[in-house]
Amino acid sequence: MKWMEIISIQFAAGRGEEKITEILSQIAEAYYSSLPSDVRLFERTDFSGDLSLFLVYKNYTEKPGKSDLGRTLAHLLSEFGRVSHSVWGEKLSYSASDCSAGCSYKKSNQQEI
Repeated sequence: MKWMEIISIQFAAGRGEEKITEILSQIAEAYYSSLPSDVRLFERTDFSGDLSLFLVYKNYTEKPGKSDLGRTLAHLLSEFGRVSHSVWGEKLSYSASDCSAGCSYKKSNQQEI
């Protein structure tokens, strides 16, 4: 099963963005051995001051939930603004590269439908 934690922060533009990325780098180093499969930081394109961090876990057998890493990040980032921390499980997967031999959709258990 693929699942992810999303940690979003809203902060005043120009208030701490560099410090936030520094914290994320330090935490990534500290948690290196237990990092998820994919870590991505996105910024909102139409509004300065919103960032979302995606911690993607692929093929993990443990029950999805807020990780120690996610809780630590949410706590540290709360110093800079309003933080939202949630967990999402994959229901459906689609990739344009899947269309070379005809498109198909895959449910989270990877059975084609």
